[in-house]
Amino acid sequence: MELYSLSLRSFHLVLIAVALWAPTALAQQSWTYKLTSETLPLTKGIVHLQGAADLDGNGRKEIIIADFGKFGEQRQKEETTHTLIIIEWEKGQLRQKFKKLWDTRTVKGDDQAIAKYFSAWRASNLAIWTVGGQTTVETIPPYLGLQWLKGKYVVSEQSHVQDTPQVGSWALPWLSPSCYEGFKNTITWRKAWPRECLLGIRDFSGTGKLKLVTIVEKEDVMKNDQAMQSLRIRDFMPGFQIEWEAESPKQLRWWIQDPIDWLNGSAKSGLLIPELNYTLNIFEPDKNKEGYRLSPTSIRKQLDSEKSMGIHSGDYPDARIGRTQRRDSEEYWGYYTGKAADGNGIFLLREVTLKSDLTGYIKTDINFSHNEPYLGIGFFDIKDLDGDGIDEVILVEQTGKEEGTGEHGFQYSDVKDYIRILKWNGNSYQSMWVSPPYTKRGTKLLIEDIKNVGKKQLIALTPNGTVQIWEKQ
Repeated sequence: MELYSLSLRSFHLVLIAVALWAPTALAQQSWTYKLTSETLPLTKGIVHLQGAADLDGNGRKEIIIADFGKFGEQRQKEETTHTLIIIEWEKGQLRQKFKKLWDTRTVKGDDQAIAKYFSAWRASNLAIWTVGGQTTVETIPPYLGLQWLKGKYVVSEQSHVQDTPQVGSWALPWLSPSCYEGFKNTITWRKAWPRECLLGIRDFSGTGKLKLVTIVEKEDVMKNDQAMQSLRIRDFMPGFQIEWEAESPKQLRWWIQDPIDWLNGSAKSGLLIPELNYTLNIFEPDKNKEGYRLSPTSIRKQLDSEKSMGIHSGDYPDARIGRTQRRDSEEYWGYYTGKAADGNGIFLLREVTLKSDLTGYIKTDINFSHNEPYLGIGFFDIKDLDGDGIDEVILVEQTGKEEGTGEHGFQYSDVKDYIRILKWNGNSYQSMWVSPPYTKRGTKLLIEDIKNVGKKQLIALTPNGTVQIWEKQ
């Protein structure tokens, strides 16, 4: 009996120890980041588009930043100068390698004349394509293309109002210009069909062999809801060989979707494509036979009650796909509209996952202890910062006081942006690091190994026009 009593007492002590340990086991030690480099101001405005690519083939990625004046709709017509800049880590510092300036104040004529001179402020994405050793950076829609040719950076341009035939992509020669709403000049639009348009890029096999998903249309489906559409898979290799093609069983309204990381080559999930009635379909490999499919009708109908995933892309190019909790499970990330303390609408962050039986969605609103007065989330990204195979959430936390200036106008005072890193601790998203405040609105960021040292740096694109490198200590 005494032996039993001692064992029972020991068991109780173990339970107490586990109870005391469990909450702290979920918590992770916060991170320390150090500002290791910062440029002088490179632009006067706020960064519109950004990316990183090894254009010149020297083994180091250049940072491409575009100050095109588009940060929210309210800034579009205020800007008169637009700048494209390339910088690279060289000899222990960031050095400017290329700069191109467009100044609409030099243009004589009406708005159309200005639009012919510079249309790229309308672009929504910066795509980076590497095919056969040649890297091309281009805006989407393709107003600008950037390549390294014969030892120098070369910029190609076209306008959405030009009267000469346009290209749909400098990197993907089969892509039709008329796939983009803005490219509707008389020459292009008169010959719009048949056309082939890009739906997205995915690593369906999980082996790094990227596939391009496209849609082929022979006539305008908005004018004829019986018009034929075909879905096509191309290899993402020189020649872009057509691997698979089949007539679409649904009429797809692909051009108005709120995109979810459609250019994310590391994503393995299917593409979400809406029908004309906005019902979402999943385009994915067909596990029962060779080829691909849209999700079967029996599954699709179960999703009809929720035609929207409840996330959108705000003023930014995409909602995101991430693997923040498990390496083998992807989540969808984007904004939803919430309310600030004063009742005004603000952008907040939401994670959405599909239920395993595809009967609906699980939506999780992301909360954390924030600075005041809180004005929601600005730019965000989902990337693996520490190399453990699990993504972190890197976001810009916005604070300030919003003041109305008229029926539709507003301005901010006491503005501060903070870069915040969240990591899943097994129970919730924990703040791992918060930057010092930036005293203007419009901070953006990149997560890249631009130093080519085997670990990623956090690149802050500040609203003061500088570029900072932050490194985990």
